[in-house]
Amino acid sequence: MYVRWEDSALLAFKIDDTRDFMKKLLTEDVFDAFDVSEASVTTFTTFHIDGSWHGSYFAPAVQAPAQSGAQAQASGRPAAVPSQTAPASGGTAAAPERDVPSWQLLRPYVFGLIRGRHTPLSFKIVLRAGAKDTARILTSSPGSGASGSSSAGSGSAGGDVSLFLNISFGADGLLCTTGTARKSFSLDKTCDRLWEDALRDFFRRQAIAFHEL
Repeated sequence: MYVRWEDSALLAFKIDDTRDFMKKLLTEDVFDAFDVSEASVTTFTTFHIDGSWHGSYFAPAVQAPAQSGAQAQASGRPAAVPSQTAPASGGTAAAPERDVPSWQLLRPYVFGLIRGRHTPLSFKIVLRAGAKDTARILTSSPGSGASGSSSAGSGSAGGDVSLFLNISFGADGLLCTTGTARKSFSLDKTCDRLWEDALRDFFRRQAIAFHEL
């Protein structure tokens, strides 16, 4: 049965040092523990990443039988060179189990779109805290940190809630806003406050200069 998520925008941060933040976002592993819900970058056109995950892409490719040198010479084509080596164990590579791509995986591609002599006209990246970090944050006391910690919460505390960090750049500069999504409506704002406190602490630990709007 389809259940609509209830979304709410929460806290807004203005990033004071854009260059430093972009360095941490695109060239370091600071945000690698997050997943990517969606992203878009506008330069001479708009590139959109919808956040869908196709794990079958990582399955080993099926190779055509390689031709022998004599066969290749007779056909006028070069002998085939296998492009992928089979696993030593003889098994097949398994794709990571997930529902959306990680920022660690997408970061080089987004970096390729943003880097260059010209500054992008705009971009928006919607990051989502991983399941273990979400559970940890929602079962911890305020100020215990955001994604990037190796500790995990217990049980399924975060199963009905997703925690988002929206990063956007445009005419107003670089902004970060928090957001939560729930599978069912609730008036309880505890998870909102925990997520705000966790991100404040995360930014401070990563020496990200910001002020709240």
